[in-house]
Amino acid sequence: MTASAFASAVLFATLFIAAWSDFKSRQIPNRLSIVGVNVAMTLGAFGSVMAWLQESDRWSWLTFSDVLLGSAVTGLLPLVIYVAGSGGAADVKLAWVIGAFLGWRGGSLAVWSAYFMAGIWGLSALVLSGRIWKLAGLYIRTVGYRLLPRRFTSPTKEEWNTFSDAYPMAPFYLAGVILVHWARFRGVD
Repeated sequence: MTASAFASAVLFATLFIAAWSDFKSRQIPNRLSIVGVNVAMTLGAFGSVMAWLQESDRWSWLTFSDVLLGSAVTGLLPLVIYVAGSGGAADVKLAWVIGAFLGWRGGSLAVWSAYFMAGIWGLSALVLSGRIWKLAGLYIRTVGYRLLPRRFTSPTKEEWNTFSDAYPMAPFYLAGVILVHWARFRGVD
């Protein structure tokens, strides 16, 4: 088994367990992220040694600096969403794992596509449930209140809270990683 096949197996196992756990309980165990990042860092350290020994033709995986850069860059979007109060800390940690295994380009593509798919899912849920019109009404009232405060009332916090549905992100992360692996398999890099 090559290093990249082993890395892919560990990444997919981690994401399958995280997706199942996130879907069932809306929680992702920290152990998954810790193990995933540690495996990626260990493989990255071996990759750095192999590159230093100029054995890169026998080692087709990321170096240690690629792992660190991948984690840092890939975790930025989920970190911003978490700080804004719309995401979970486990989503940030899982994005770091994805970046550690896929590098900054592949990890960023996987995470951005995961959030795009989650947005489409959420918008579809709003449309199918009929709540899209209530949301549009709240936005119109908000804009109207800002422009003509005497004619419109501002929506209350309780009205906005009816749209605070939490979606598990790990299944979307898994879909994003599958998309990146499929693209790499097809020769798109």
